[in-house]
Amino acid sequence: MKRLNNFIVSDTKGRMRLRVPALKNLKTAERMLEELKTLEGVRKADVNQITGSVLLEYDPHTFERRGLAHVFNEVVPHAKPLPTLSHRTKKMLRSKEMRLFENKGMLVCGLTSLAALAFKGFKLHTAAGAVFVALAALHTYRYRKNMLR
Repeated sequence: MKRLNNFIVSDTKGRMRLRVPALKNLKTAERMLEELKTLEGVRKADVNQITGSVLLEYDPHTFERRGLAHVFNEVVPHAKPLPTLSHRTKKMLRSKEMRLFENKGMLVCGLTSLAALAFKGFKLHTAAGAVFVALAALHTYRYRKNMLR
């Protein structure tokens, strides 16, 4: 059961999502779906092969996690969870430098947009937004690449 918890992305009363990269395999995904539908208390089970996730809707009064853990261990015994970023890494990725860059970019984009609208340059307004998005994506990519070295 402890192993199963590593794959649970969200769990609310009656609804659970698991992310299991091994489910990107068609045969594994089909087998998991078949097994999940046999569990007592399961109302609906969807396996998304593209994302490798399972969405499970269940009756909280009759559903038992032990049954899910058994199915999970039987279908994907050697599955490994996706690596997660540590709290420190997440904090560094949203550091002061990133926020400052984003704020400057939004300011420049906003001023360009206002100037374009004032002179009825709607195309320039759209282009300014596209340029900002592209620059932000590039900066984020470079920043993350440097932080993860």
